[in-house]
Amino acid sequence: MEAEFNRAFVVSDLHLGGVAGFQMFSAGQQFKKLCGNIAESTNNDNPTLLLINGDFVDFLAEPGATYWNGSPATWLLANIAGRSEFKPVFEGLEKFVSKPGSRLVIVLGNHDLELSLPDVKTKLVELIAGNVESRRSRIEFSFDGTGYRFQVGSATALATHGNEVDKSNFTRFDILNQIIREIQLDGVSPVAASWKPSAGTVFVIDAVNKLKKQFPFVDLLKPESVAFLCLVVLAPSNLAMADKFASMVASTALNEQNRPASERRFLELDPADADGPRLGGAELERKANAFVRKENLNVDDLIYGSTDGTLGVSDWIESARTAVTNLADKSIRVVTDTGEWVGNRLSEASKNAHAGALRNALKLLVENESPQVRTAGEADLDLLKIVKRNYNVVFAGHTHARRFCAVGTNIGHFVNTGTWAGLMSIRAEDVSNSNRFRKIYDLLIGGNRNDLVGSSMFSNECPVARLERVQDKVTLDLLRVDSKGALCSDDLSGKEFRTTIH
Repeated sequence: MEAEFNRAFVVSDLHLGGVAGFQMFSAGQQFKKLCGNIAESTNNDNPTLLLINGDFVDFLAEPGATYWNGSPATWLLANIAGRSEFKPVFEGLEKFVSKPGSRLVIVLGNHDLELSLPDVKTKLVELIAGNVESRRSRIEFSFDGTGYRFQVGSATALATHGNEVDKSNFTRFDILNQIIREIQLDGVSPVAASWKPSAGTVFVIDAVNKLKKQFPFVDLLKPESVAFLCLVVLAPSNLAMADKFASMVASTALNEQNRPASERRFLELDPADADGPRLGGAELERKANAFVRKENLNVDDLIYGSTDGTLGVSDWIESARTAVTNLADKSIRVVTDTGEWVGNRLSEASKNAHAGALRNALKLLVENESPQVRTAGEADLDLLKIVKRNYNVVFAGHTHARRFCAVGTNIGHFVNTGTWAGLMSIRAEDVSNSNRFRKIYDLLIGGNRNDLVGSSMFSNECPVARLERVQDKVTLDLLRVDSKGALCSDDLSGKEFRTTIH
């Protein structure tokens, strides 16, 4: 039977990690105050759940991070928790779990996989609750990929990070569990040494981390396809990463096809196809096999093949290639082949041409993005397809895009709690006007993170979902947290997201 509470507060994607000047999270005091405010009214008569729905910390954002950070993870976690920017978060969580009636649940994401390791998990409990047994007993983890089920009044809910249907970022929990088992029994895991990262992890380690000093927007700008396009147009040498990324997506698809049936519980969209090819059928399998087995295969085979074979990367890679070709014809570049920054030497005419190429490349991606909080995105719909059980609410994170949607059928409502990390976005209205976009272009090539954070493109939403029993009803809200840690019923645009479940 699901755990039952009077109230549940759900947040996701804090992404604690990185050194000063390269951190995505900057709302430590707000989070601490939120925890304190929730704790004030938490007791045995008002049991309260605080759920962090994945990517609590971000091991991939750490200096020197690799695809798998198992060995240093315990030290890294303690170091992250001790930094002044992140320490308030742990102090707030300690305040919350000190109250009878509290329950803290942490769900595993795709940037904090190492939290599942036995010693790291022990350290995490220690950092939050110390050695106080009553506090430690109020902490629970959902690290097996199945999500966390709970109940508020008569409303049932499921919380899962959301990367389970992301072919670029899903986690092989069968392998992760084998690593944990080997560590528990033998103290060391041979399997960990051969860990195969997701394509998304490769993108972060090989592209984002190496370039964010020169291009500080790269870990703030969402979605990743928009950030990638900006990187390629600003520095065409980065186009080589497209081939590697496409190859990794293909390899990831093959990994999924080879997963044991017991590990398909989230990624399998259609049970009728459980024994056949998935994620694009036979054509996808042929292309994916070719990519894995022939390192020199041109990415054009993936781009210009059938729709089933494109693996979802064709549009933005093709846009990037077109932009780079046009710029090369005009001999315009801001970074030389040796990595020297020469953007400040461009003439105004060249800057306008460069900005125009980037603007045209971004149009398709930006115009296809739905900024509507009440409209489920493609990734959200994929996640909802795999949830067959009846739930009044399904919570997710991962995409960093807030959603608050009535769904119907077996699921009443879907809520994506976005992110507490800073966000930059380029909207359709930004690319519709050349003069407006030129100002954005100047910010992107300026290389100053403070200027980016201070711009109109940047926001720090600090969203939290609340599911609460009020007398004989259950209400659902998507709220934001202000600078004092108070819950605000309107988001930054003045809209409210609230409904009655029962």
